[in-house]
Amino acid sequence: MRQLLAAIVLAGGTMASYAGDIENGAFYPLSHAEVETMEAAVRQVVNDPLSAEFTGVQATRTSKGLLNVCGFVGAKNKGDVGATPFIGAMEPGGRFKLVLLGQGENKRAQVIELCQRGGIVL
Repeated sequence: MRQLLAAIVLAGGTMASYAGDIENGAFYPLSHAEVETMEAAVRQVVNDPLSAEFTGVQATRTSKGLLNVCGFVGAKNKGDVGATPFIGAMEPGGRFKLVLLGQGENKRAQVIELCQRGGIVL
């Protein structure tokens, strides 16, 4: 758990505290604009943004109005083969913050655990 919290703190900002307090939410269908916002944010952290392809994207809305957003991104990244899981949060008003990208086995497991805590099974 310490490693999980340390990885989340590296995400920075207010979303780091959000990640530590992820709560289960109800299924939420993302709008086209919300999907575009999320994809743009995730593309900023992959090595080849133009090659990024998203699959399995799901969202839940918490009682605080935050959206847990999880899915997979496939891109040409150093050392990563196949789809990489991610978790992010969208605040009311549409600001999306990537919380954690599951590059490597430890981070992959952390992302999957956080998504499950948010009510999303990848």
